[in-house]
Formats: sequence, C-alpha cells, structure tokens
Amino acid sequence: MHVAAFVGYGRAMSQQNGAQLHRIGERIWTLDGDRISFLTFPYELRMTIVQLADESLFLHSPVQLTDERRASVSSLGPVSAIVTPNKLHHLFLSPWASAFPDAKLYAPPGLCKKRPDLPFAGELGDSPETQWEGILHQCVVRGSFFMEEVLFFHIASATLIVGDLIENHDPQAFSPWQRGIGRLNCMLAPDGATPMNYRLSFLSRKRARADIERVLSWGPRQVVVMHGPCIFVDAEAFLRRAFAWLSPA
Repeated sequence: MHVAAFVGYGRAMSQQNGAQLHRIGERIWTLDGDRISFLTFPYELRMTIVQLADESLFLHSPVQLTDERRASVSSLGPVSAIVTPNKLHHLFLSPWASAFPDAKLYAPPGLCKKRPDLPFAGELGDSPETQWEGILHQCVVRGSFFMEEVLFFHIASATLIVGDLIENHDPQAFSPWQRGIGRLNCMLAPDGATPMNYRLSFLSRKRARADIERVLSWGPRQVVVMHGPCIFVDAEAFLRRAFAWLSPA
C-alpha cells in the first residue's frame, strides 16, 4: 500500500509548477521549491502552509522565494509565523522574513546560535506557541548529538510534517550510482526512513524513541516530507517502518 501512496503523489505533483499550491487538507497546503544539490545529490524542497484560527498563515521551512511563490502564499492570507524544523534548513528564512516583516520568526534548537543575524522571536520547544495552539502539536525529537528536530502535527487533517528525520527521495531523480548510495542510506521512496548517517548521531535512542511514540500517539493519517514524495496512504505503518531502527534490540 505504501507503493500506491508514492505513485499517487507523483501523479498529483506532475501537474504542478514551482509556484502552485497543493491542498492536502482543510487549511493546509504544500508548495514545492527548486531542487538543490546537497553533497552532489539532487534534493527536492517542500514548504508547508497552514492557515491559523485568525486566518493568518504559518509557514514551515520556506523554499526559494520568487515573486510567483510570494503571490501564491499571499493569496491565502497574511503570514504571521515562519518556522523551520532543524538548524540545517535556514538558507531561505531571511528572504521570506523580509518579504513578510510582520511575521514572527521561530528557531529550532541550535539555530539562534548559528544564525544570530536573524530576528527570532523565540526558540521552539515541545509546546506550541499561542499563535498556533489548538491548530498544531509539536515535539522536539532529542537524543542526537548532531541535531534536534521539531516535528509538527496539523490536528484537523492529521498531517505530520517532517524535516530530515525522514527522507523519501524519488529514485528516478537520482543517477544509478546515487540510487545505490541512497538505498544503502535508507532514503529512497517508497521505503524512506531516517538516513543511516543521521541515525549514527543518536547516542540516546531511548529518548528519541519516547519522542517518536508521543508523535505516533497523535494518530497521523498522512505525512509531509520535505525531500521526496509525501505519504497519503497507510501513514502510521510507513512511520513505524521508517523509525523501526529506534526499537529496542
């Protein structure tokens, strides 16, 4: 069933351009960016937009800013919050913050120190900010000495929004040698998971396992990933498989 979910999303995305919104539930959309090269691998980028109770917008991990993308987002309402899930995803925060100066910018653990030039309103934790309380749950996944990531859950659509804790790259976007490495690194769709190189940084898997169990208790029915096809079928099974490496030996 997870293969069907992968193929179905690929069809939907093939009809889009780089500035078209893709509605995935009530008051939640995704918008794709341009691929970037990361360690020579072509990485898809995806941002998520959530409309809050006051009809303002919450932007998750902005992609490259263009006039067209700004217009697409603005068509949904004013932007009030901009977040990113981990300290790696900061390259495009500044342009979006400048484009929407009334929006508050929030940092994941470690990013305030890395980007002191950005005007963060605060650092994300395990409890939602007042702006999105009742709309989104959130949880910091700890246990890694390299990077902590904040997972968000859109309550109304039961959508889990993931950063780099799961990569699910389309194999067809990779060259043959890249597919071989991607398969060994456990980051190819439809069996995407936490990449092996990231797993090695988790010295406390018990802590991470407790955080992931909390996230699973929310009952995700679909998963938005930033790198690769999203999951709209059998989301819980996909997540348990993706995080099976955290299970006790």
